Amino acid sequence: QACAARDYQTLAGLAHWLKGSGGTAGYDPFTTPAKTVEQAAKAADAQKCDALVGELRDLVDRIVLPADESTPLAKVG
Repeated sequence: QACAARDYQTLAGLAHWLKGSGGTAGYDPFTTPAKTVEQAAKAADAQKCDALVGELRDLVDRIVLPADESTPLAKVG
C-alpha cells in the first residue's frame, strides 16, 4: 500500500524492518531485496520500487507453512 501510495518514507521504514526481521526469522532471501527497496524508496524511484515490491510479493507467495496443526505457525493463518 505504501508503494502504491508513493509513501516513500513509510515504504523505506517497512523495508528496513523487513531487512532485519526477515533474516532474524530465518528468511534470508528477503534481506537483499528489502535493502534495495529501502534504497529505492529513499531515492523516490517509483519504477524500481514497484518492481522490487513485486519481487518481494513473489517471495512471500513461495512461503510454505507447516501442515501440522500442532505447530504455532500453522495456527497463525
